[in-house]
Amino acid sequence: MKKLSTKQRREIAALRKQTARRIDTSDIPEIKDWSKAVRGRFYRPGLSLRLPIYLEPEVQRVLAKHAVQRDMDTGALVNELLKKEIRHLKAA
Repeated sequence: MKKLSTKQRREIAALRKQTARRIDTSDIPEIKDWSKAVRGRFYRPGLSLRLPIYLEPEVQRVLAKHAVQRDMDTGALVNELLKKEIRHLKAA
């Protein structure tokens, strides 16, 4: 992850010092009446979550190189390797 600049660190420190009253929320007013709220409106049973997985650059380069050599997608190679590792973990 990219490190914060000195300016960004100063801005964050200044924000931390502010009290909640000083923060302008006029563009996102507080909801005070929740009587029309619906619990679970966006819940979808059985929906599977696709996790974004971020690889270190060197790991990604190595996997991409091997995937090209095996004429397969990098994601497919990663899944194959993880499945093998899971089988080893279960066997242990």
